[in-house]
Amino acid sequence: MHAATKAPAFGILLFLIAAVFFFADFYTSVISLMIVVFIFLTAPVASHIISRVAHLLNTEIWSKTNIDELANDTGIKKSEPSSDLPATKND
Repeated sequence: MHAATKAPAFGILLFLIAAVFFFADFYTSVISLMIVVFIFLTAPVASHIISRVAHLLNTEIWSKTNIDELANDTGIKKSEPSSDLPATKND
């Protein structure tokens, strides 16, 4: 899932570089740098956590998936779907 965050993070980097050149002041440069650091640190972690939770919730994987890297992870115990949730109406 780390690869899924590379393109958006790079796009944000390019956008913020354009903002630094357009506004050309110190404040914009500092804020842009802080945003880039935040995105580059949090995007891969968030993507990994989302995929791990989806795996724990037994979400169906794509039919063309070749390798399920979390299937053999001994630290993960798959949960059964909860039966104590209220039934939903399909109107």
